[in-house]
Amino acid sequence: MINILQCNLGQEYAVLKKQDEDSIHVYKKINDELSQEVYLELEMDDVKNEYRLFLVQKGKKFEKATFENKLDSICGLGIYAESVLDDYTRDHKTQNEILNLEKNQLDLLNQILKLNVGEKYYSISIEKKGLINLEKLNNGSFNIYYSTIDENKIILVENREAPSAFLVLYNFSLKLKRFDDLCAKWKNDVNLNLITEEKIKRLYLGK
Repeated sequence: MINILQCNLGQEYAVLKKQDEDSIHVYKKINDELSQEVYLELEMDDVKNEYRLFLVQKGKKFEKATFENKLDSICGLGIYAESVLDDYTRDHKTQNEILNLEKNQLDLLNQILKLNVGEKYYSISIEKKGLINLEKLNNGSFNIYYSTIDENKIILVENREAPSAFLVLYNFSLKLKRFDDLCAKWKNDVNLNLITEEKIKRLYLGK
């Protein structure tokens, strides 16, 4: 399983098995050195079938998820690592285009997102499950939320004015696209059910 994790993460990450603690640590490499300030830890209890995922920041541990299946937890660890430890290159051109929009230019916003993200990751004004949704409020501002597979609303930001709200929609839609790309890669090794995939997706989105 360590090999699966390392293979899917690539050489930009270090995967260390702590035998005395029965845990796995994942670090981002910076100039071939391990970044110790922020890393991930998976505590494994094979007897209880309990696998607890922690984010460690400046020595403080924050529990993020618990899994009942070891392979699922390894997948969650790997995908979450790429969410919190990786540095993605920002598309400043697209961001600037969005920040120059007026609040009534939803059609133009849709064109930009359709071109740069893809329609299957967001929805404007019409709620769609499994997507990042933009909801216009009566006061002219916007809510951005993720609609789960059972149609629960996970609020990402509330009552945000344009064009800042549009940028949030773009960023989370792009993040959802990246999750799908990572999940497709992991599915070569892990057979995730929908509930577990949804758990890891919300973990990746930070919600």
